[in-house]
Amino acid sequence: MSKEQSLSEITSEIILSSPRIVWNETYFPFEILTTLHAIFIAYRYKNNLKEAKVPWLQGLFAVSVMGVGGSTLSNILIGKPPGWLTSNSTMTLYWTTYLLMSYFPQFYWLIDMLPSNLLNLIFVTADGMVRAIAICSSGVDNVRFGSFHGIDNKSMNSSWVAILICGSLCGCGGGILDSTFRISSPTWTFSTPTAFIKPSYDMKISFFIALFYALTTTTSSDEYIDTRFTIPLFSINQGRTLAIFGMIILKLAKIIDFKKKIPEQEKVKMKEN
Repeated sequence: MSKEQSLSEITSEIILSSPRIVWNETYFPFEILTTLHAIFIAYRYKNNLKEAKVPWLQGLFAVSVMGVGGSTLSNILIGKPPGWLTSNSTMTLYWTTYLLMSYFPQFYWLIDMLPSNLLNLIFVTADGMVRAIAICSSGVDNVRFGSFHGIDNKSMNSSWVAILICGSLCGCGGGILDSTFRISSPTWTFSTPTAFIKPSYDMKISFFIALFYALTTTTSSDEYIDTRFTIPLFSINQGRTLAIFGMIILKLAKIIDFKKKIPEQEKVKMKEN
């Protein structure tokens, strides 16, 4: 292994270990990254509702779908329990944060008073990391290296259909469910998902990150994977790190582009008036 590869692996290990960092092992043993993502989901849901009030159980279900809906869909497709079922902390954080955001105005005001640019940077980073890790581990690698009951493991491990569908769902499945049932709105209705009429930005970047990761990564063991058409450029850790940076950069690019369009739209309106 060259010095460059060694440095790359060390950097990847540091970045990939950060989601497991907790606030305090004794008094608050919850992951910092999951906490930030839970705050992001609850804050966005609160802003979507505006002044509307919803029953607490509806709210808990909504933030659950928005937070882990994609990975849950992916695991259901391949007949595996989603990871949050085995965790005592994941849903505890999402539900507690929602209750604080909805029933304690001071908590919402505390978050809302932060500078918008700083808040966007924190939320985009947290959301990007969570999505990228889910795409790689819960989606792509869950198919490539998983064991499946009742079917030939090698056929499933090498299925590009399963790899791309599950990988993409882990990055945008919650948004698809939201657009189908209007889960983030006060009143739920069933309709054709807007994401299927015109693929959303999240759908596109989730698909391409899943494709990039599956195409360019390999493992030192050939026990499970027999996927064709791969170009093994990176190790698993390197690929996941690149996926994280790619997701964050692409999401930041969207925000910057959106902010540039607002003044242009205002100028057009002024000219029309």
